[in-house]
Amino acid sequence: MTKLFNFSGRPHSTWIVLQTLLISMVITTISASIIFSNTKAYANGSIRKEEVKKYAQTAIEIEKNRQQTYDKIKNIFGNGDNIPKILCNDPKSFSDLPGNAKKIADNFCKRSEEIVEKNGLSVKRFNQITEASNKDKRIEKQIYDAVIKQQSGSKSR
Repeated sequence: MTKLFNFSGRPHSTWIVLQTLLISMVITTISASIIFSNTKAYANGSIRKEEVKKYAQTAIEIEKNRQQTYDKIKNIFGNGDNIPKILCNDPKSFSDLPGNAKKIADNFCKRSEEIVEKNGLSVKRFNQITEASNKDKRIEKQIYDAVIKQQSGSKSR
């Protein structure tokens, strides 16, 4: 299963749009945003509630990192929509990027891995949960709810 790191768009600045983007990202794009290895194993057993919370927090932080990275690479490419898809698990996918874009993409992938581990998940487990959420609507809903809860909590802070 190939996962993509896709710089296909920049969300609007309003909270509702950002929240919608984050939810959408968790449900569909996170599997397209980062993957460090091709994890074929489905998340064995159940996913604990604590893991769902960690996953949601990780996804939110990675999305912020992705937006910053997108802005940097967009500046290199200009305002065109010709920013290529980047596969974190395939360094060849960004080896031909111009200028500093390769280094920026590589730093995104490394920083995303650090975010995963900082939030108490292994990269392998993060990928397993991503795969499980793509296959199981109940897990997808748990992640969705956790993102909403975390976003609501951070909004009031």
